[in-house]
Amino acid sequence: MGIFYTNKADAEGNIIEKTAKTITIVWDVAEQDLAMKTKQEILAIAKPNALTVSYPDTSPFAVGDQVAIWTTGAYNESYPAQGTATMIKQRNSYFK
Repeated sequence: MGIFYTNKADAEGNIIEKTAKTITIVWDVAEQDLAMKTKQEILAIAKPNALTVSYPDTSPFAVGDQVAIWTTGAYNESYPAQGTATMIKQRNSYFK
């Protein structure tokens, strides 16, 4: 028997930056802006709707993916806010 997550995600948005162990997402940003603007311009448009999370393996994800993120609930007060993800789901497995 596995773990079932019934709680709503802490954040849902589009990935604008990814490293091996971090993902930055924004939400409430127009698709046109996501496609045409730089990361810094997108962050300025999104403010305060951005989050950077650490996660053990970000390899399944790509810039542009729409994701849902569950976190530990602890965030550094910065912009974007910073926290630790406990689970990340891609659009095709969570939003449908």
